[in-house]
Amino acid sequence: PDVIMVYLGTNDWGRAMRPTPRNQREAEDLTVFSVAYEKMLKSLKSHYPSAEIWCFTLAVSAFRRVEDFVFPYCHGGRHMEEYCEVIRACARAHGCRLIDLYGNAQPYDTVDGFHPNADGMRTLADATVELVQREVAP
Repeated sequence: PDVIMVYLGTNDWGRAMRPTPRNQREAEDLTVFSVAYEKMLKSLKSHYPSAEIWCFTLAVSAFRRVEDFVFPYCHGGRHMEEYCEVIRACARAHGCRLIDLYGNAQPYDTVDGFHPNADGMRTLADATVELVQREVAP
């Protein structure tokens, strides 16, 4: 592939996986989000050395069918921003492009509070196009 777009981490956040290692032993523990994310990027770079890789931060969702839905930025004691910061740091460290959906996109509508419905997918697609165009604009 010429371009690889990576949108990963929502389930890690939703399961409150530790964002970063606490000690040296955990620095190789694939149940730690930053360790797994970095390994994934290294693998992509190794298998597709000429591909341009775009990393996306996590996006905030909405649940318009439920009037009093409030997005849970903290889940399982972990704030979504912690995972987004891991993604930003890994993208920088591995020379990948970054699309910051977390800070620059409207909440996408969902079927259940997290999984996008058709309107939510359009919102994510439109945000992606806009942010990629902004990133590559001369």
